[in-house]
Amino acid sequence: MWNKKYIVFIVMLTFCLSPLKSQDFLGKSKNDVLKFMERNTPRISQIELNNDSVSFIYEEEDEINRMFDIHYAFLFSDDVCVSYVRKLPVNEYFLKTILDMVSLKEGKGSCYTFSIEGESLHSVYEFENFFLKLALKDDVILQRFESKKSNHHDEK
Repeated sequence: MWNKKYIVFIVMLTFCLSPLKSQDFLGKSKNDVLKFMERNTPRISQIELNNDSVSFIYEEEDEINRMFDIHYAFLFSDDVCVSYVRKLPVNEYFLKTILDMVSLKEGKGSCYTFSIEGESLHSVYEFENFFLKLALKDDVILQRFESKKSNHHDEK
């Protein structure tokens, strides 16, 4: 049967992998994003659909069951997601997910650095298949994921 060690391991693995999910929309079709919205209908609001973009607000829960309204804005090229932005509140949970992703996925920081709640961050991180651009504006963390296959990553 399941013993406590296996249960603790599975819970820890889930928390460790959760920050990796942030870039999962890159390379997905517009239909995949719409299916995500359909599956999460109770948590989705303020939907805007255009030919090459989709945006909405998603009610996201942190590890201690606090709810946050996260704005998503997707950009598609040939019906494939090449870039998207998440607008996150300045909060220790979201800051930790960013730092964990950079550490676990071995992001290489560049451009300028800035500080959020005492943590130093780069404005651009390069990963194997994507770029992560960060900015702080009006107490909101702007988290922009860009596929390396897109033409948008030259705008540092």
